[in-house]
Amino acid sequence: MLLCSKNSEETYHNVINTLLDDIKNFQVDEKYYFLIKQKQLESPFFSLCKINFRDDPIIINTNNDTKEDEAFNLIFHNKKILDKKKKKKQKEEGLIKNLTTCDNIIQDEEFIDKLSSLLKLNHDTNIIIENKKNFDTLYKYYSFYDDTFNTSCFYIQDDYDLFLSKHVNGLYILSISKYSNILKNILSDLINMNNDKYNLKDLIKQYVQIIFDPRLINADTSGKRKTKTIFINDDMTILNIIYKNNIYKIKSKIKGYYYDINQNIVHNPYLLFYNTQDEGWLIIVKNKNTDLTKFVEATDYYNKKKLCIEQYDELIKKMK
Repeated sequence: MLLCSKNSEETYHNVINTLLDDIKNFQVDEKYYFLIKQKQLESPFFSLCKINFRDDPIIINTNNDTKEDEAFNLIFHNKKILDKKKKKKQKEEGLIKNLTTCDNIIQDEEFIDKLSSLLKLNHDTNIIIENKKNFDTLYKYYSFYDDTFNTSCFYIQDDYDLFLSKHVNGLYILSISKYSNILKNILSDLINMNNDKYNLKDLIKQYVQIIFDPRLINADTSGKRKTKTIFINDDMTILNIIYKNNIYKIKSKIKGYYYDINQNIVHNPYLLFYNTQDEGWLIIVKNKNTDLTKFVEATDYYNKKKLCIEQYDELIKKMK
């Protein structure tokens, strides 16, 4: 048990780094970390504790010829792992809701986000890699994609909004918000064009095309330090969304060294419309002096986009 004060950000960073080291060496146990408010109501401290859940392992087969990105795909796009993520999330939400100690329920709203993040610090699953080839960055990527200890913000524009997830390892993940006017208008047009006889996901796949900037596709992102990668400036068009004869250019609005793009959305463009902050992310960069003053916090974004969100929800209800 570890006491944490409201201002001790360093404590959280140390916990994360310790867990990442464990993950790298494949020695980590399945643990959930959470904060418990102290019995003394005026106490500024919380206890950092852990709870274990037993889980069946998933076997990942690799060999000496398996590349780092191939091994990552075996994990990130593994259906069993994705299913386990959903089940784990339900456990987390139930734990946050019901967790008590010393007859006191967690009351400090300021810590709910941090508690939720700490619950996600570990693997989603007990992954066993039969050939324990040491992929230098695989463990960092998996922790990153698992949405560990991040903060979120939005960039609002007329045509489209961007969702940014910032992580303590300096990596930024960028998505287009599914509540963007571009996406909402495309959905509306597809529905109106096909009346009531349609499968919305199939229509999106048929009529919407995603094309990444060729420089991103051809960039060399090998190696731990990504020394051969390209630099992304905040005005670079990272991809085009093509619908009918319209081309919508999506610019990054962040600066940093390019790490990865999500080519899954090229083959499954509907991910942009349904799950943009998880499977529908666009690009990953290593932050380099990005100015975030024009980004807004999630609460402000949802308040400002309330009408658009309601309209989007109505459209999605029509999905067949």
